[in-house]
Amino acid sequence: MSDDENNKVIQKTIRELPPNQRVAIRARAISKLGVYSDWSDALEVTTPGDSSIPGPPEDLEIDFDTPDLVLAWDDATENVDGTRIQDFSHYEIQFHTLEGSQTVETVNTEYVYPFRRNERHFGEAQPDIDIEIRTVDVSGNLSGPLTGTANNPEPSTPEDPPDLNAAFSIVNISARAHPDDDDIVQYHFEWRPSGSSTWQLIGSSDGGTLSHEVDEGSENYYRFYVEDAFGRESDPSPEESVTTSTVDVDANPPDNPEDLQIVDVGIDDGEAYIDLEWSPNQEEDLARYEVQYTADAILQPIISLAPGKTDYTLENLDPGVSYDIVLYAVNESGVRSGPSNAESATTPEDDTPPPTPEGLEAQGGIESIFVSWEGVATSGLDYYELHGSTQSSFFPDDDNLLYSGTNTSFVHFTDGAETWYFRLRAVGTNEETSDYTDEKSGTSKASFDVPDEPPDTPEVVSIGTGQDTIDQVETVY
Repeated sequence: MSDDENNKVIQKTIRELPPNQRVAIRARAISKLGVYSDWSDALEVTTPGDSSIPGPPEDLEIDFDTPDLVLAWDDATENVDGTRIQDFSHYEIQFHTLEGSQTVETVNTEYVYPFRRNERHFGEAQPDIDIEIRTVDVSGNLSGPLTGTANNPEPSTPEDPPDLNAAFSIVNISARAHPDDDDIVQYHFEWRPSGSSTWQLIGSSDGGTLSHEVDEGSENYYRFYVEDAFGRESDPSPEESVTTSTVDVDANPPDNPEDLQIVDVGIDDGEAYIDLEWSPNQEEDLARYEVQYTADAILQPIISLAPGKTDYTLENLDPGVSYDIVLYAVNESGVRSGPSNAESATTPEDDTPPPTPEGLEAQGGIESIFVSWEGVATSGLDYYELHGSTQSSFFPDDDNLLYSGTNTSFVHFTDGAETWYFRLRAVGTNEETSDYTDEKSGTSKASFDVPDEPPDTPEVVSIGTGQDTIDQVETVY
């Protein structure tokens, strides 16, 4: 009898294999006495690409009440043909506006599209965005889109007139935006004197307060309108009037404050400051000092200080803005002095980089590496940049950029068992960048580990492949 007639062919079907994967098959024989042979050599085959189109994600939720656009959706679980998705890769999100489109990728079911990225990509931030989210599998098949439209509402007309508080020639104004508006960045104040129908813009502020100097004993009307982060303005609020009081012309005002000086100008964590000093007034009936200043020629709210103060720090100022500052003294009768000497300063531009991310980890899986890190604690973060290479001590550049976004994790898919090296940095809204993290490596595993010294019996002689199965494994022993 020939050797071929003594050989026995065994066929085995292996199902539920992922597409586009390298698969190695080996076999061993077991005698009736339970004695195992050595493992055979391995035969390798790559399963065919998946032709099943994944289904789209579901139940898109959109929150665009603030300048940042927040998206959330449910995972896609089935292919179009009803089979279960086993080879998910990522989601592709497309943002479409009248000014163009932008595409991002994420493995999560939530994505925050920052206002700064919207503004930077389209030149001007877009309040109306059409959204398409698609499922992508490892074969590159795309689902149909889950669609939605994000419309940031235009600012509402303020319901209430401004609150007015008059003291002699100064009117202090405060305003409130409509309660439905969460993204107001500027309040613009208008004034007209009694007998006039012409409204004049007298100043703007981001805090909703302003001080205005008028004639004593005069009747004045005020209203305001608001501006949102997208540069859209509301209609004016209802108007409100106030009549200033008069003072006895024989009342003695305090001496003008003297020696106003700017002793320091700086920036801390993105917010600028100006340190002031002055010589004390000597009046026994001094009630307070008042700091009055403008930011790029826009009048700001008056700051009242205790009579014993001789220094003050203007805080939470905008970087790169010109400030003009004067000081007044007010006595217990409410009589105000003339202004001190005027001082000016321009705050420095914000070049503070975000902190370097910490906790970079790379955990190997089957033909993939899960990379994660801790989010940086700063309001000035725009996004993260993750770079990777198969070479240690690599230099991060555009060619090895793997991910750019606000998530704190990323799945990197590999071709079999590979070691990758990763570095990460944070990018601020001022376009400054943190230092790169130290290098972190991770090693993925092949779909099947082939032994270094395979035994020689039995022998796998052929493998046939189907869409998601290996149709037959012929084992000879």
